[in-house]
Amino acid sequence: MPEQNTHSLSQVQAMQAQFSHRTSNHVRALANHFRHLGQGQMSAADINDLVFICDKLMEHAQHFNQPNQLALATQLRLHLRHLQHQQDHVSNTQTQLLKGIVFQLGQSELRDTDTLDSPTEASQKSPILLALKPAFANNLAEQLELFSIDCFLAKNHEDFLYLHQQYPASRCIMDVDFQANGPNSKQASEPNSGQGLLLANGLPKDKTSGIIFISDHNIELTQHLEAIRCGGEALLIQPSIAQLIQALDQHQKKEQAPEYKVLIIDDSKTQAALTNKILQNENMQTLCIHDPTTALENMQRFQPDLILMDMYMPECSGSELASIIRQHANYVSTPILFLSGEENTAIQLNAMAQGGDDFLTKPVDPQHLIRTLKNRGDRAKILKDLITRDSLTQLYNHTHILEKLNQHMTQAKQHNQPLCFAMIDIDLFKNINDTHGHPTGDKVICALSLFLKQRLRQSDDVGRYGGEEFAVILSNTTQEQAQKIINEIRQAFVKLQHPSEKGEFQVSFSCGICQLDRGNQQRLLQHADEALYAAKEAGRNQVHVYES
Repeated sequence: MPEQNTHSLSQVQAMQAQFSHRTSNHVRALANHFRHLGQGQMSAADINDLVFICDKLMEHAQHFNQPNQLALATQLRLHLRHLQHQQDHVSNTQTQLLKGIVFQLGQSELRDTDTLDSPTEASQKSPILLALKPAFANNLAEQLELFSIDCFLAKNHEDFLYLHQQYPASRCIMDVDFQANGPNSKQASEPNSGQGLLLANGLPKDKTSGIIFISDHNIELTQHLEAIRCGGEALLIQPSIAQLIQALDQHQKKEQAPEYKVLIIDDSKTQAALTNKILQNENMQTLCIHDPTTALENMQRFQPDLILMDMYMPECSGSELASIIRQHANYVSTPILFLSGEENTAIQLNAMAQGGDDFLTKPVDPQHLIRTLKNRGDRAKILKDLITRDSLTQLYNHTHILEKLNQHMTQAKQHNQPLCFAMIDIDLFKNINDTHGHPTGDKVICALSLFLKQRLRQSDDVGRYGGEEFAVILSNTTQEQAQKIINEIRQAFVKLQHPSEKGEFQVSFSCGICQLDRGNQQRLLQHADEALYAAKEAGRNQVHVYES
């Protein structure tokens, strides 16, 4: 019976992969028809093309038993059928509705390397709503698409409110003077109208935290205050597209609040269970142990972000255990908090001198406990990032990306999964620095780092290997799949416009890829570097795979 289940699952996975392969082109074709939204009217030929693609998509969805894609494709087909018989031109509201369905279809598509239990993480993002002047909005939308960030353009307040209702979790980029009636209204000639602020101020207060305000002119302090009071994340004056993308990236990091892993060490099962419940209610991952002598082996297995322990335990006291933990290099910076009934200040201070970071006295208020843990966790994360991340790009630094590679290699061998390592180098970077200056060169490096973070999965690790060189670890990925993925990123990145005082310019990169075999890390690095050198020698702006 288990063999039949395994066989059945493999068949389903094969069908899923086949469906994903066949639909990817259909979804891309649908998306391409919507690239010009806001720039012109959809023709009857456009609609007929969409109907043809949609019919094919419905056939495949039905054949491979994909109810979500079938439902979305059917919904899209009904709207298109209505438009085929409609005498009037396609309205902006109808266009945005169609685009929304296409966007959801794009989210449902799986990457070749994903399994049924592991949908691609990079696509699980809400669209960005743009409430901006048309020329800038269209330019920004094109650039955001290169970063795999989908966006909807609002022409006026009515459009924005409709889109915001459809996508309430979406982030927004809004001009403080965004006009109520579009660019041809009477207010369009008034540079300080503040219409965008009025629009944001009318939204529910819990729905405005995702707005990034911008302005093409300096604004008064009162307007800046109003933007903050609206709940805006930031207000940028004459921002570049790169600055806006960085602001979106920072906002996304804030949304992804860490769920800390807490190791609870307490010989009292009752107290440990109570603490465990309090922390789990805050979505923290916990592990309770009652024997302090097993702490190190559990730490190695659980890898906690914080340790919460009692002071007085049999066989080993909390202060003794803290002293032992601090002798291990891997746990030098892991916060240790004592939770004990001890009220003697001198004893508390002595315990902290052995390696503790804080001392909480039982009984402790649950909110006080949670806030203390989060504060310590946040500070520890900042310190860890300072040690492990590159200051310019916030990617892993050279040392840590190699540590990550070592971890990935161990996991790949244990689970018998493919693993690829890619070396990426910006082409002719010295010329960029010489022509446009080092600050512009730094912006190009940051742009590529953002590009890689946006387009790769969260399970893929990216690091700045040195200078203008990047390292990418693609887990559970064959060299053929890796070459396809990096090539798609390369083709999109070369279209990105980089501003400078001497005008906009474009940049390419070269890449070398090596798949893990039975060799060690040094061999993998060497082979990826050789493939990168071959890509450079062949003319740059290409991806080469190492061939033994």
